[in-house]
Amino acid sequence: MQIALTGTPGTGKTSVAERLAVAHEFSVSHLNRIIREAGLTVGTDTSRQSLIADFDAIRAHLNPWSGIVESHLAHHLSAEKVIVLRCAPEELTQRLAARGESSESIAENAESEALDIILSEAVDKHGRSSVWEVDTTGRSVENVVRDVEAILQDTREPTVGTVDFTGYLWHSTSTEMRLMPQLTPSSISQSKQAWPHMEWVLLGLAGQSLLGVPLCLIHHCGISLEQHSSLLMDGWTLSMGH
Repeated sequence: MQIALTGTPGTGKTSVAERLAVAHEFSVSHLNRIIREAGLTVGTDTSRQSLIADFDAIRAHLNPWSGIVESHLAHHLSAEKVIVLRCAPEELTQRLAARGESSESIAENAESEALDIILSEAVDKHGRSSVWEVDTTGRSVENVVRDVEAILQDTREPTVGTVDFTGYLWHSTSTEMRLMPQLTPSSISQSKQAWPHMEWVLLGLAGQSLLGVPLCLIHHCGISLEQHSSLLMDGWTLSMGH
């Protein structure tokens, strides 16, 4: 069986994978370590001081594979089950700080977790029927492992959308600056530069532009944009940014 154990850095992937390896003799591949040691990269992201993974090389290096692959990149691989570990951004911030991460890295990872970035990527690639999210906030490794064991034993149904940390965004000064830099249509282009992997929506009321919002937040509100470039709903106009 191919199990991808993924999640934002700091959610507990390595600890959970190691416990599973001991308890069930699973083969565990620590993908980040493999990438570094085998040189499976295409360069360096100088802004983040991190390596850029070469996924074609990674797939060729691992193929064939079985067991558990753990990494914040694991969901990009083909897998039978994808388990996304989650953690409240406030607690995630503390965990990353204890690891000595930079303030910039901590802020970016906390905001990515609030925005469901990895969960959304996992669902886009594998579909909702193959993805499980497990909240690790305030829980021991043992408790989290029990949840993961239930998934591996097919006694827990796939779960997507059961964890919601979007409230963190409205209490984060850095996010507010990123989401509302000018309160004009230009906020869309500025925000897209900061988060190029996300689609952005311009939110307005009575013809007045208010703020740029990530499309995934609109989906969190249960609003479907379908194929329309804009949608009028209860007096709010949502327009796709270009």
